[in-house]
Amino acid sequence: MRAARQEFQAAKTVRVLSTDEVIALVDLFSEAAWRVQQAGFDAVELHAAHGYLISQFMSPYLNKRIDRFGGSFENRMRFPQAIVASIQAKCGPDFPVVIRYSADGWVPGGCELAESVEVAKAFEWAGVHALDLSQCNQESPGAGLDPMYYPEGWTIYASEAVKKAVKIPVINSHSLRNPEFCEQLLAEGKTAIVGLSRQLLADPYWPLKAKYGKARAIRRCISFLTGCWQESMMAKKEIACAVNLAWGNADLEVTGKAPKSLKVAVVGGGLAGMEAARVAIERGHSVTLFEKSAELGGAILGCCTAPGKDEKMKWYVDWLRYQMQDLKIPVRMKTSPRASELKGYDVVGNATDACSYVPEVKGAERVITFEEVMA
Repeated sequence: MRAARQEFQAAKTVRVLSTDEVIALVDLFSEAAWRVQQAGFDAVELHAAHGYLISQFMSPYLNKRIDRFGGSFENRMRFPQAIVASIQAKCGPDFPVVIRYSADGWVPGGCELAESVEVAKAFEWAGVHALDLSQCNQESPGAGLDPMYYPEGWTIYASEAVKKAVKIPVINSHSLRNPEFCEQLLAEGKTAIVGLSRQLLADPYWPLKAKYGKARAIRRCISFLTGCWQESMMAKKEIACAVNLAWGNADLEVTGKAPKSLKVAVVGGGLAGMEAARVAIERGHSVTLFEKSAELGGAILGCCTAPGKDEKMKWYVDWLRYQMQDLKIPVRMKTSPRASELKGYDVVGNATDACSYVPEVKGAERVITFEEVMA
């Protein structure tokens, strides 16, 4: 079911909600909020972004209804405002209601920033306690995914504009990674609250590390989008993270010391080698890392020179380098150990020579590798 008839997504069969069904849905939302309250939560957030049902009603691009829930701005806002009023009636006016909505739809004829400011005012009038701003809808280009090549804090223009129009707190949560940057946004009044989402997949301890001035220890989200988006949202698999492999995979989580401390050699100072060394020493092993070049990072350093990827890819390399320093892992640079030099170790990890692979298939002679492009 959808708010109104649409011509896109032809592969999906949908029908338009009747007016009576819309009214019934209002009560279902408030009943869900009441269950949230009874479960002990301090607030509830309504998801009115990204093309889901509430945002369909709000959108001038999607909402083509001809009843009192469609057409004019006031009619398009009627459904979300009715939900807010129903929650207040069921949960009490002091139970905070937060609205997350797309401040910029990025679709011609959709909700643009000027209308989003009016949306904010309407929600404030309805008694909403805070506004959590997002971007885009299902029909938008990929901006809502925060691609790697988008700069940190690229949506600040929206929260800054909305914050000037209302008195309730405004939350910005797109591509915020560095505590210093977040502090600057707060100090300049461009947002009232900093929101973190995918960043907490990469490092759940971001708030604590920021609080105690340990920004270098934060493993920052690099917007790789494989685990959190491609695997989870698109392939419908368990959520994962490209830089925090333990997220969603309890078998990879470092949960304590190993039963016996071993002498471990890791050969190769790329991402895999540094991660192996980090995990091994946290398990209580004695670790030495060998790297044949004069720089830690390995093959991924090539990506750190690619336009649009350079800054964020380097974040992860720098974090692993910091771990080697912070954990006091001995690193022997410009060293390719012979087999005879590794005999004294209980375990040897081989993390060497990652490179592009071109399979022997028809047309392979026309393939250009990343290394050749960036050479």
